[in-house]
Amino acid sequence: MDPSLYEAVKSGDLCFLKEVRDGDRSVDILFQKTPKNNNVLHIAAQFKQTQFFKEFPNQIQSPLFWATNTRGDTPMHILLLGMQQETRPADAEAYKELLRMTNSEKDTALHVAVKSGHHGVVILLMDADPELSC
Repeated sequence: MDPSLYEAVKSGDLCFLKEVRDGDRSVDILFQKTPKNNNVLHIAAQFKQTQFFKEFPNQIQSPLFWATNTRGDTPMHILLLGMQQETRPADAEAYKELLRMTNSEKDTALHVAVKSGHHGVVILLMDADPELSC
């Protein structure tokens, strides 16, 4: 991943996203990955850049949201480690499937939330999908 892209995402540079949305920069830049296979949404989640998620272009958000890194974590797994705010895809069934995905350690988003002591997130996840604990 280009270092300037990494820094822009890490710092939550919304002007950078505006340049991508307005066509001043190629949208392809948002599909770059780090050596650990993290995409821009993994990085935004890691550095708790919630506004970056809100402003991220919807038309390309979905494939990046489903992408896994070398540990098998989706950005949702990363979000649940450090964030309390939900970001849901529009399709409820896709959202449930995303919540049920496991990483390389066979952990779902619920497992990560429990292990990390995010009790509020556990409640949100169980409200969103009561069958998640099965």
